[in-house]
Amino acid sequence: MDYDNKMDNYIIGTGWWCDGTGKHPGSLCNKSTDYVRKKDFFKIWYYFVNKYTNPEKIIIIDSNSPIKPDIKEDHRIEFVSLRKNFGHSTKTLPKGILCGAERAILGGAFYSYINDADFIYIEQDCLVKGIGWVENCMRNLHKGNIMYGDGEGTPQPQQQSLMIIKKDFIPSFIDKILSVNIRSYELTIKGANINNHSPESNFHKALNGFVDILPFGYGRARPINFNDKYFYAQQWTENELNTMLKKEGINKGSLMKIN
Repeated sequence: MDYDNKMDNYIIGTGWWCDGTGKHPGSLCNKSTDYVRKKDFFKIWYYFVNKYTNPEKIIIIDSNSPIKPDIKEDHRIEFVSLRKNFGHSTKTLPKGILCGAERAILGGAFYSYINDADFIYIEQDCLVKGIGWVENCMRNLHKGNIMYGDGEGTPQPQQQSLMIIKKDFIPSFIDKILSVNIRSYELTIKGANINNHSPESNFHKALNGFVDILPFGYGRARPINFNDKYFYAQQWTENELNTMLKKEGINKGSLMKIN
């Protein structure tokens, strides 16, 4: 198969939900600090995106949050609010409704496609470290379509807090994800015993065989080796986040003062 493993034009996308509490259903099953789900964390997320990547655009799909992030004056940023909060996967998927995270991924992917760009999704609480990590991923994109994290060490078959999707595969990607969601809903209303229809599970069903695995850890997996040249992580504990910022030579207080 011939493909272009360069990524000259790409768009970074993420979702956004913040109600000020730092709580949501997913936070009940991990040890992450509430801070990663609060308004100020966006400045940290943006710092890592701005330092380690060079996207054409940054699109943020907001789930009609009561609290918006402080958006830096950056011509690349597009902030789009949905008409309502469509909810966390634990509340929506049993009803066959796309959850907020899926809408952020699909919306960002299609936005990239109509801009003739590849798509990189970096979840709202995910930080990626390492100069040249995008290019490193492209060198390891052997199947030429899509790349995300290995699920080893996590409850899910794979991790999607960091995803790369090549432009030409985006229409197929959207079609496959929507088709799996519809089939899951049909099984639910027929009374079938389906125990796991998280976004991770649905993505695994839809995309198995098309995916390359990120050439570095960790996502939700632990422990983190902060000396790795490249790594990504989400669901940060307070100690992990402080260590990460210290490695960057910054402190949280100073970063919060940046407009």
